[in-house]
Parts: sequence; structure tokens; C-alpha cells
Amino acid sequence: MKNIISISFLLLLVNNAIGQTDIYISGGVGIGNHCSKRDPIVTPFKLSAIPSYSIGLKAKLERFNKFKPVIGLNYLRTGSDYRNTFSTSPIYFRYHYLNLPIGLDMDICGGLGAGAFISVSIPFAHEGPRLQEPTRPGTDLGFSPSVYYRFKKCELNATYHFGLSDAARIGYLGDTDYRFFNRVFLMKFGYRIHSLSTK
Repeated sequence: MKNIISISFLLLLVNNAIGQTDIYISGGVGIGNHCSKRDPIVTPFKLSAIPSYSIGLKAKLERFNKFKPVIGLNYLRTGSDYRNTFSTSPIYFRYHYLNLPIGLDMDICGGLGAGAFISVSIPFAHEGPRLQEPTRPGTDLGFSPSVYYRFKKCELNATYHFGLSDAARIGYLGDTDYRFFNRVFLMKFGYRIHSLSTK
């Protein structure tokens, strides 16, 4: 993970050397949940969404006409409430991540655009059950498509995160699949706070 972060900041320096890089501060709210591969007929259960939020910085290279390389660094909070027929109260999962998205934005027309990102989410705190070791969530590798509208220094962004890693790191208990995959929808507002340019 240290290597990924080091490479990202190196890319920022390279970007600044070859053109204008815009720095945005952004924050947003939405809903987080988990996707499970378990059969709800064999083991009745329900996963309920919870409020999710994020705040952070991103850098966008504006050198090219259509495709804009972007990297970011965010705090992300997500999770879910889990309930089955054998419990009277839900089991809650709350995960706090340092989120690092790397990808491309593409301007479509006017201020409208779309993006695609590979994101690495590194956990630094969590709340939830002690079902088995390890109890800490694992690093989550995911894919995040987005759409945005930019007006002057402001940007409105809608992002959906598809987690590809077992967020809880519980795995299988016997023949039962306890893998949970992060799903997060966020509406974010960003503001350009600085532009770095070699021109």
C-alpha cells in the first residue's frame, strides 16, 4: 500500500511538470451497504443500508482535451446492518477507510462528464462483531464509475463504488459464505482550491 501511495504522489509531481493540475477539495454523503453471495433461502438474512460519507482532495491533470488523469485521497465511512432470523437485533458493520482512487475523467459536452476509477481503500478503524479472526476489515480493491457536472470552480459528482474484496475478511464458516462486498453510492460536491501550472 505504501508503494501505491508513493507512486500516486509521484504522478502528481509528473503531472505538474507537464501541464496544469487542478486541486479540488470535495465532500459528500450517500448510502453504504454490503453485497453478499449467501443464499437467503438457505440462511434467511437481510442487509440494510446505512448513511455513508466521504471527504478529501483530488488532483486533475487538465493538459488533455478529453481525458483527464485524476488521483485522490479521501476519508470514507461505510458499512451495513445485518439481521437474520436467529437474532433480535442487527449486527452492525462500520468501516473507516483511507480511500485512494486513480483513474480518468472524460469531458462529454459543456460541463458534463463521466469517469472511471480503480480505488484502493485502506482500513484504519472499524466497529462490528467479533465473529472470527481476523476481526479487522481488509484492504478493499474496487471499481468506481462516476458522472459529474462542472461549473466554473465547482463540481457536482455522483459515484458508485463496487468493492471487489471481502470487506469483513470472514470468508466461509463451514459451508456458509460470509463474504461481504462494499457497495457505496455518494453525491459529492467539489471546489477547485488551487491550480498548479508550469505555463
